[in-house]
Amino acid sequence: MRSYVEFYPALLAAAVSCLAIASPAAAQTTELASLEAFIDSVAGVEIREYGVPGMVIAVVRDGRVVHCKGYGYADIRARRPMSPDSTVMRVGSVAKPVTALAALQLAEAGRIDLDARVDAALPGLLRGRHADRVRVRDLFTHTSGLDVRLNGTTTTDPRRVLSLEDYLRRDLPPVVHPPGEVIRYSNHGYVVLGRLVETASAESFDSYVQRHLFAPLGMRSSSFRLEGALARRAATGYEAGRRGPVPAAVLHPHIAPAAGLNTTAADMARLMVALLDSGRAAGTAPLYSTRMAALALGRHWGMHPGMPGMTYGMFETRRGGVRGVGHSGGIRGFMSGMYLWPAQRTGIFISNNGNDGGAVQAVYDAFVDRYLADPRATPPPPPPGADARAARAAGTYRLASLAVRNLERAGALRRGELRIRPCPGGCILLFGQRYVEISPGVYQAGEGGEVVGFSEGRRGERWMLTSDPFGGNRAWERIAWYQPAAFGQTLAIMCLIGFLSLPWMRPAVPPGVLKRQPSAPAIEVARRHRQAVAAGYLLFPVTLAVAFRAARATGLLAGVPLGVRAALTVGLVVTVLAAALPVTGWRLRRACAPRAERVVHTAVTIVALVFALLMWSWNLLGFRFG
Repeated sequence: MRSYVEFYPALLAAAVSCLAIASPAAAQTTELASLEAFIDSVAGVEIREYGVPGMVIAVVRDGRVVHCKGYGYADIRARRPMSPDSTVMRVGSVAKPVTALAALQLAEAGRIDLDARVDAALPGLLRGRHADRVRVRDLFTHTSGLDVRLNGTTTTDPRRVLSLEDYLRRDLPPVVHPPGEVIRYSNHGYVVLGRLVETASAESFDSYVQRHLFAPLGMRSSSFRLEGALARRAATGYEAGRRGPVPAAVLHPHIAPAAGLNTTAADMARLMVALLDSGRAAGTAPLYSTRMAALALGRHWGMHPGMPGMTYGMFETRRGGVRGVGHSGGIRGFMSGMYLWPAQRTGIFISNNGNDGGAVQAVYDAFVDRYLADPRATPPPPPPGADARAARAAGTYRLASLAVRNLERAGALRRGELRIRPCPGGCILLFGQRYVEISPGVYQAGEGGEVVGFSEGRRGERWMLTSDPFGGNRAWERIAWYQPAAFGQTLAIMCLIGFLSLPWMRPAVPPGVLKRQPSAPAIEVARRHRQAVAAGYLLFPVTLAVAFRAARATGLLAGVPLGVRAALTVGLVVTVLAAALPVTGWRLRRACAPRAERVVHTAVTIVALVFALLMWSWNLLGFRFG
């Protein structure tokens, strides 16, 4: 069967423009015609390059929509084309700027205090050592210190979506880091912010946003619930399969304020115009004051003055020498991004139903380089002391936004750490590229490329800061030589090799020993004991891998599957059995068993201890879901 991308030329010709918003007269100007041709060309290239079924793109400038189009298919099987007006896209974390706006509206009305402690507004909700120090503003900037957790954040049945109050009481992870110190991307911080909107307004979050944001802006096809007519108009999300895109599971988030927005390109165009024009869309009253509008798009927190920081609800971006703000988002089958340049009064929204963030990033890069980049932005010469700073930056770094208390910490095993190496001239090597120091502790890839920075924490931690439009602004902590995933993986493999060999060894025992009691029974019991432990620990990773593969449609998002729970039970039972190995070894010693037998038993005990500690450090021992 022919691939859907072969139909792209016809689809491009049939792409529907957003005529209800963009003026027909304006569309005839040379500038807009050039913009349309450019976006059409970029969209076509990226659809073919990344194999995404469809895409919508909206561009706004100077208070009006200058481009709004759909490309490709919203549904491959039904041959339904993408429409910027009617096709509903699931934009994931692009919901966060909307949640931030709702909270800022209430802050301006005096109902939410940005400097207040969260536990004063929501008593008893937060838990953890630092819970009483978290401020409301920390929720906006991803600096609350809440642990990272995705398991159980969605359901496949829209009727089983929990209220924010019920969900947070049941599943809010603890505060595991001091607030206000480091960026640790937190969906749950925005869920708490959504709950604050509810308590401050005495309305449900969905209702408040619908009445005070979407309705005033004319966003008639936007909602935090995917049901009814919107569900019927929703694009089908796709993921990569062996023979092309396959439909992705439809998930309904319990964490709607963080990841549950459903909308169209036309509606997002209205939102961008409002954000860039002091909360006012064409023909509507302002949503908030000019002061609050500046607060919404201004910088409020950062780990280094030379690096992009955080606004209330968005990340700062810098490409081509220009400052922007924006937020990306992904949910099964969809990837999206909304990016604004306040000084240029320009914004772009990009969304595809192919689950590919690379396609979003590519459109963003092409747009910025063509229309916004400052050609005069050239990196200055390295400042004095560059060689020493580059040497100090060297090391291996791990993403700070990893789970601490739950089994998702094991995800670090497949997350690549970043390795920094110094090079002559005060440069560093990262991602296979040379980064040149442009200010103390800040490095840039080429002219106008992405930047990375380095800073130290209050307790001497060494942080690397990265910034990219799709991944956002992230902090990476330098780790010790024994902490990289490769070291743990190597150690685990060595343990498994030990389980395959050591327990099955049968050291030669003098015939006279076997005839004496109690040596013979003790030796036989010890051999069976260590073989049972080895077999169990060999079975554990196999059952875990099979369980996760069986649940790959939703992963942990819809909760911890029964198969994963069963696999974790195997690991726990085997560990209890392994804990008795020293007792069996003591009995061997008391029975005067041969030295070789006791050495083998001791070796197996040590291997089992190391393996159990590895499983514990990765939160795979026991039922650590919270």
